[in-house]
Amino acid sequence: MKRLAWAALLLALHTGAHAAGEYVLFNATVLDGTGAAPFTGGVVVTDGTIREVFAGDAPADSGTAQHIDLHGLAIAPGFIDVHNHSPNAVIGLGGLESQIAQGITTLLVGVDGNSPWPVGAYLDRVQASYPLVNVGLFVGEGTLRTRVIGEDVDRAATDAEIGRMQAMVDRACREGAFGLSTGLEYAPGKFANTDELVALAAHVRACNGIYVTHMRDEGVGMLDSLDEAIEIGRRAGIGVHISHIKMGYPAVWGRADEARGPRRPDN
Repeated sequence: MKRLAWAALLLALHTGAHAAGEYVLFNATVLDGTGAAPFTGGVVVTDGTIREVFAGDAPADSGTAQHIDLHGLAIAPGFIDVHNHSPNAVIGLGGLESQIAQGITTLLVGVDGNSPWPVGAYLDRVQASYPLVNVGLFVGEGTLRTRVIGEDVDRAATDAEIGRMQAMVDRACREGAFGLSTGLEYAPGKFANTDELVALAAHVRACNGIYVTHMRDEGVGMLDSLDEAIEIGRRAGIGVHISHIKMGYPAVWGRADEARGPRRPDN
């Protein structure tokens, strides 16, 4: 059964109430996540687990459950925050109220090339803290670069250094990473050339990972940066997610159409 976000039960969790027992959330607009048209109905929740999604009136056998009328509200699958900078909050340094209040039930952290390391130890800590949200992690290229190269990061990596970073990417995949992230507009990522990034990104293919990037330039060089991101994904054989795709400076305002779809025959 899909995990759904619903306002009333989440509010109960915030106020310290337990989700034990049975709840019927009814008279809501239901968007079930399948692409089907919205419908009026609700869900039956038993001991914190969605037992049934229904259309129309509440099930006849739910008389002993606590009924909550959600007239004017919607029930939908929890949203995924694909670019989140709260890796510590999910381990208990914050209540995640701002995420839950927006209907977000999954966070992807380790973005912009910066991630906790090692991946497995971090995810173990997350699991032990039992956060209110699901958590996924990208391994950060900047994190790997700093650990392998040290303070002398303002240069291309050597073949030996790339080999060590590839081994770290392999380990991250085994321990549960969703892919590789980069932050190429700032140090240390901006010193990595395209070949180095391809060499690392190719190693998340084995775990069906993707390449997530804050590109090198959001101004005059934005379109060239876009081409590079596409090239990295193609050469590595993986999908690409661009964290911030925008024409951020006046020099490229009005050129957004050029970023839509292939700009060159080889892209």
